[in-house]
Amino acid sequence: MKLIKYLAAAALTLLAVSCNKEQVAPAGAGDEVTATFKVALPDAGVGTKATIADGTTVDQLIFAVYGADKNEIKALRQEDVVITNKVADVSVKLVKGEKYYFMFWGQKKGTGYYNTDDLKAVKINYEGVSNDETRDAFYAKKGPKVVSEAFSETITLHRPFAQINFGSSDKDAAAAAGLAVTESQVTIEGVYDTFNAFDNKYSGDADVTYTFAATPDADAANPQVLTVEGQDYQYLAMNYVLAKNEKALVNLKGEFKLNNGKVVTVDVSNAPISKNYRTNILGDLLTVEGKFHIIVDEKFNGEYNMDESGQFIAAMKNGGNFKLTKDIVVPMSDSYAMVKKHTEVVIDLNGHNFTGVKANGAAIKAEGNLTINGEGVVSHTGGGSADNAVYAAAGSKVIINGGTYKVGPDKNGKGNATIYSDGGLVEIYGGDFSTEAANENGYYFVLNQLDEIAENMFLVYGGTFHNYNPATGDNGTGKSYVAPGYESVRIDDNTWVVMKANPISTAAALKDAITSDEPVAISLANDVEIETPLVLRNNKAMTINLNGKSIVNKTQVNGSYTVVFNVTGNSHLTINGEGEVKALEETSDIDGYRMAVWAYDDAVVDINGGYFYNKQINPGTSNLIYVMDNAVVNITGGKFETAMLNAQGTSLLLNIYDHDRATAKINVTGGQFVAFNPADCVSEGPNTSFVPSGYKSEEITTGSGIWKVTKE
Repeated sequence: MKLIKYLAAAALTLLAVSCNKEQVAPAGAGDEVTATFKVALPDAGVGTKATIADGTTVDQLIFAVYGADKNEIKALRQEDVVITNKVADVSVKLVKGEKYYFMFWGQKKGTGYYNTDDLKAVKINYEGVSNDETRDAFYAKKGPKVVSEAFSETITLHRPFAQINFGSSDKDAAAAAGLAVTESQVTIEGVYDTFNAFDNKYSGDADVTYTFAATPDADAANPQVLTVEGQDYQYLAMNYVLAKNEKALVNLKGEFKLNNGKVVTVDVSNAPISKNYRTNILGDLLTVEGKFHIIVDEKFNGEYNMDESGQFIAAMKNGGNFKLTKDIVVPMSDSYAMVKKHTEVVIDLNGHNFTGVKANGAAIKAEGNLTINGEGVVSHTGGGSADNAVYAAAGSKVIINGGTYKVGPDKNGKGNATIYSDGGLVEIYGGDFSTEAANENGYYFVLNQLDEIAENMFLVYGGTFHNYNPATGDNGTGKSYVAPGYESVRIDDNTWVVMKANPISTAAALKDAITSDEPVAISLANDVEIETPLVLRNNKAMTINLNGKSIVNKTQVNGSYTVVFNVTGNSHLTINGEGEVKALEETSDIDGYRMAVWAYDDAVVDINGGYFYNKQINPGTSNLIYVMDNAVVNITGGKFETAMLNAQGTSLLLNIYDHDRATAKINVTGGQFVAFNPADCVSEGPNTSFVPSGYKSEEITTGSGIWKVTKE
């Protein structure tokens, strides 16, 4: 057995992933749109002479589409897309407004090495000969992506493998003795045999023996040379096995058949292997005093494993895929980790922290394209007045799919913006977002953009936000950051979650949504008439978009009540959009309550739009929005009207139960009110106002009897 010597070597530069987006014509609501992908292997189009690991053996692309539930839509799978010169084109028709994931798998057709029936469980067949370049395969995942229009993108594929090479430096000495290696066989113990390409996870256990076959340098017309750190070696063996990003130790055995019939065996214990790395077993093989060393280099494909802050900061300036293996702290010499213009960086936080510490800086500043995946914490704690966790510069694009994002206050304890844009587009699909402090006006700048930019620079499809509702947008624009088809759901007094709005068409479906245990966002697809109140209880959180439709209750219960929304306990209800909420009782002359919203206990109701109306035969009690106990109703928009006016021509559109005036609250910062001035609520006592400081209530025109609340 030969003497083995281990030598750790520095990682080499990698190929970067490109993702160029071309905008094409928009589609109308409900239409199908076409997505087109140009799929390329690394270095597509470079070079004319085939070499080991250049991807030229790959000729088949398998394309799969997954829905928002992360299950494959089998009808959209394309099994046999042809790859020519390492490039393929694939198109698929999708439904506008839906969220999708896209999977790509490239391989040599017909080898039988990979079972791709389920790309979440690609089974590897390790049986076969050594040095078989047709085992080369590549994959990529794109998404989540909410389709709003037709689009075209370029996707670069990556290998899920480690590559294991044997190279000899004593070829000339062996030749002088009349010896030459003709075939090689390699055994690797304890590797994975199943790959989940969707989640980038590995499973299974296998001991692999690739049987004797001609060495990679045996082809006289195109002999392969193994070059490592500038030195050439005789290429004796090359094989692929599945490996995680994290380094793993395996036992290797190389067997080399000589032209005299003898076999030279090299055993290597605890050799390090890692995804997208080459493990090179190098040195004297054929001479008596053979000595070997192992060099692990990253000259393979597409993804860095990063465990040093300085290494990370330097490497990401060139673009690429990065997976953290320890916490990263941006050095004080740098204001931020930079994503440069015309580059793309993908970061997998992998459970680690990414922290900026220099005042008036950021953990990450993007001038190019940045995608952040995985769980971990991105934060900045510099104490400056312009600190950010992520800064999106003009012309950049940032996609956040997960993680926790935080920023500390300035030295005076005032708040900073967690995610800031001065012209970069930021898409948020998941994550947890907060800032530790508010500004002097009590506003938390969780998502914030340059005030001079009128266009919204954020699109929020998911995530949890603390002390900030993304539906309120930026304090400079006043527009919602929530993406079309999605809603922001208030789950407690200070926390909002963004989720897709489910269309509701019937009263039964509406009640099912309300009685479920989970927070829910819904959008009315049809007018709905109910016969009993819609009761939110047990801390239920719901946002409903009226979507131009109506909810009407015409049925009286308990001899006197007709209620649309009954909000109790510590539940939270948000009403958005244009549409109608009506409490009507036109069959009985009993004087009763006809309430669009009745909130009590510790409930919170936010009304941001809609038309609210009540009516009964007996022109008695006109409470339209009624509040008791410790409940709070916040009104920022909508129109409020009753058919039941008193002798003075006024009404009780908004009313707090007399006994609870010290605890229940109604706050009006917007909306229109017919025959009712929310700044002078006679029902609550002379000069009682529901309009807070900084806002005003004015009659639209003198004598109209319609009052409108706006900012002063």
